[in-house]
Amino acid sequence: MFAEGRDMVGASLGRLEEVARFEAAHWARFPWMKDVARRVRDRLDAKP
Repeated sequence: MFAEGRDMVGASLGRLEEVARFEAAHWARFPWMKDVARRVRDRLDAKP
């Protein structure tokens, strides 16, 4: 990365197709994780 003048964001942007493939595989494997944060917040907000 240093030799190419890239930082972590630039390196990631150069691999968007790989990132998209990983994301699709991740959500296919763990669909229940997609809305975990929202569901936890909803549950916490519902407590008296």
